Amino acid sequence: NTPAAPRVSSPTHPDPDQWYPLKTAKFTWSLEKGITGTRIIVTRFANANPNKTYTPAIDSKEITDLEEGISHFNVQLRNKSGWGEVAYFRFQVDTVPPDSLTIVEVERKRLTESKVKFILNASDQTSGIDHYEIQIDRAVAGVWKDDGSHTYETSVLDPGEHTLDVKAVDKAGNFVAKSHKFSVEKREISLLLIL
Repeated sequence: NTPAAPRVSSPTHPDPDQWYPLKTAKFTWSLEKGITGTRIIVTRFANANPNKTYTPAIDSKEITDLEEGISHFNVQLRNKSGWGEVAYFRFQVDTVPPDSLTIVEVERKRLTESKVKFILNASDQTSGIDHYEIQIDRAVAGVWKDDGSHTYETSVLDPGEHTLDVKAVDKAGNFVAKSHKFSVEKREISLLLIL
C-alpha cells in the first residue's frame, strides 16, 4: 500500500534528451491523498535513492546552481504504510559556449577560383557541436551541418574581398563566433586578335 512512483515533470527542462542552457531547474509532481512526506535527491547517478526528507510533503522543488552535464532528480513519497517507489527524472545542463573554433582556408590552385573551401573545427566538452551558422558578407546566414569532413564550400562568389562569419552552436544553443577575410581575384581575359 506504499505510494507508486510519482510522475515528475519539469517546466524548465521538460525533455530528458534535450540540452538546456539553464542552471536553475524546477520539478513538479502530484500528491495523492494520504501522502505525508517527500524525499528527493539531485545526483549524477540514475538509480540513487533520495535522501533529503520534507515533512509535510512537497509537490515541487526548484534547484539552483546546477552542475554542467547529465544529472538526475529522483523523488519518493511516503504514506502511513511507508516509503514508496522512486521516480527517476533525467535532465541535461550546458551553459558554457563551445571551447574552440578554427577557420582554415583550403589552399587554391588559382586565386581566381570562385568557390572557396574552408576547414571548420569546433569542440564542445559538454553537449557537443550541433551545427554551424554561416554568413558570407551581408547575405542571409544559413545553417550548415558537418558531415565529418569539416569541409565547408562556398557558393560561386564574385571577384573581390569577402568576409566569412561562422558561429559554432552546441546542442544547448550556446555558441562561439569567428570571422575570416578572403578574396577572389578577377580573371584576366585575353583577346586573340586575328589579322
